[in-house]
Amino acid sequence: MKTNIIASFFHNIYRIFVPARIEQFAQPIATASAAPPTENAKESLQLIEKRNREQPRAQNRFLLSQANGQENLRLATAFATKQQQPLYRVDLSKLVSKYIGETEKNLSMLFNAAEAKNWILFFDEADAIFGKRTNVRDAHDKYPNQEVAYLLQRIEEYNGTVFINCISEDCRRRALAGFVSID
Repeated sequence: MKTNIIASFFHNIYRIFVPARIEQFAQPIATASAAPPTENAKESLQLIEKRNREQPRAQNRFLLSQANGQENLRLATAFATKQQQPLYRVDLSKLVSKYIGETEKNLSMLFNAAEAKNWILFFDEADAIFGKRTNVRDAHDKYPNQEVAYLLQRIEEYNGTVFINCISEDCRRRALAGFVSID
């Protein structure tokens, strides 16, 4: 018991004084050496490119819902290569924190860097955060819903392209109404 209290104390001190770095939850994807998309994905790529030409940049939010996550990443990589922009894969499981306010701080840091450097963002495994929205019954339910709402707000305000890899039906139905669905 005493060891847990001491470990928790030092973890909290570390968390306060050592800020998170983007590299902890967002990794650049090498677009130059990426495998080309499959035949099935080429049609989706054409749809994304057409939408990119016709709509303002703020409207370029795509929901990738193919069962194969690697294929979704290949599609985003092919688009980033054609646009000559860096693609960053965001691991939501590492971005979300159990500490109140930390997730929002991480998201803010990520989107500020992405805006400044004109990144294309690929949120992988979005089911982890979008699939579990609940009714607020007590204080424990309030914060996950706030994190989802904050993420959606930041995505909406972002002037770049965002891809979200979301496989479950629950994820697609609940959280991502403003996205262009690519199946």
